Amino acid sequence: MKLLRQPLDWIWISCGAVLLGSVGAWSLLSHSFVYGQGYADRPIITFLLLYGLAWGAFAIAARRLSLGERPGLRGIVLVALTARLLLMPSSLIQENDVYRYVLDGEVLLHGENPYRFAPLEVAGRTEFIPDAGLDSPQAEVILSRIGYPEIPTVYPPAAQVSFALGALLAGWHWQGQRWVFGALDLLVLYLIVVLLRASGRPSQWVLLYGWNPLILKEVSNSTHVDVLAAVFILMALWMSYRYQGDPTTRAAALSGAMLGFAVLAKLYPLILLPALCVVLYRKQGGWRHCAAGILGCGAVVAAGYAPFLNIGWRNLTRGLHIFAELWKMNEGAFGLLQATVPEARVVAGLIVATIAILIPVLRQDSAPDRVVRDVFWVLLCWFLFIPTPFPWYAVSLVAAASVSAEDRPILLTLSGCLALYYLSFLYQYRDYSVIWWPVTRTAEHLAIWGAVAWVILRARRTATGSAPGI
Repeated sequence: MKLLRQPLDWIWISCGAVLLGSVGAWSLLSHSFVYGQGYADRPIITFLLLYGLAWGAFAIAARRLSLGERPGLRGIVLVALTARLLLMPSSLIQENDVYRYVLDGEVLLHGENPYRFAPLEVAGRTEFIPDAGLDSPQAEVILSRIGYPEIPTVYPPAAQVSFALGALLAGWHWQGQRWVFGALDLLVLYLIVVLLRASGRPSQWVLLYGWNPLILKEVSNSTHVDVLAAVFILMALWMSYRYQGDPTTRAAALSGAMLGFAVLAKLYPLILLPALCVVLYRKQGGWRHCAAGILGCGAVVAAGYAPFLNIGWRNLTRGLHIFAELWKMNEGAFGLLQATVPEARVVAGLIVATIAILIPVLRQDSAPDRVVRDVFWVLLCWFLFIPTPFPWYAVSLVAAASVSAEDRPILLTLSGCLALYYLSFLYQYRDYSVIWWPVTRTAEHLAIWGAVAWVILRARRTATGSAPGI
């Protein structure tokens, strides 16, 4: 095996074995997380210790890569695939988003608009979708487990299509969603390798995604839809690479279209539009190609939402408005904004929008792969300032950072610290003092901001004409 022929292969074997052992233990431990039962007895600390062990193996492997060691790509991919297979039979660990995916998928699969009613309004109304089995025991279980059932769905149309595919595969069983997102996760791995090769970087850097415990937890175990957005963001990057080799109007429009699909998966990729426009503008097409990219993105988004507009825009965005106006969890910088300025959500939005424009505009380096770093830094700033930086929101961040590989200190810190989010449940279940969660959250975000500061200071010392720290 190629992996075994590399120098210090025992270190690589040990890292892979520790990662797989930890993930296998997660899978076994996950069956202690029974929905609705034994909250105070849930082994959250044990899980976090196992997560830390997996992260340690991942961090050592990433460090070895940065020192120039190059194990076989097949070995890296084999470990990544094995870890995902080990988690296939696992139960959900502290997550319930997938239950809403199942309902949305069943609703769409049977020809109804998933934005029309909240889950609480659907429950018990078999006439809503007569042939969907809403009164079946499986449906009743799903409906009883949906979080915030009084709020309509917030997930955009491409996400709804993926939910419908999961429902097509397994009906009211949530494992169908895991199969769909597991397949998309493998597609992300493939796209990262393609982009690494296109940018002239070693394919082995796919380890940053494939072995990442954050991805294994939030995609392979928790089955979050964010991996779908990562797929289309990477495809948009791939199209931008191709555009720079063949700067035509068609290629510009296709790059925008891929970004449009990402917006239809999760809305936040819209903040990447300025970065795409800068790439298109700086080539020979100028404003014409920039307009083609914007039109490509807008056309895809409009076409995606069009079939759902029969209930009116207000009803279509009802759940999204509630989420945008009220939700707050695991916040970092947003907490400071809220304590110091009025209309903190508006201010945070303006900060993110400004940064999303300035990062690509100020970038002087026009090398094709620099757009990857623009995407990473824009997504990072978005993540740091939003009111709800949930761990799974970082999936696209990890995917982009795995392609650039230059900001791995931030990636490693994010991947480790975001697991502290799960301590919030422990504090709640065991009636800890309310001070515990703010202290933990502060430590989590300070570590991430510290990694950001370190990367920026290092870049200032070594940059030769590029924007400081980026």
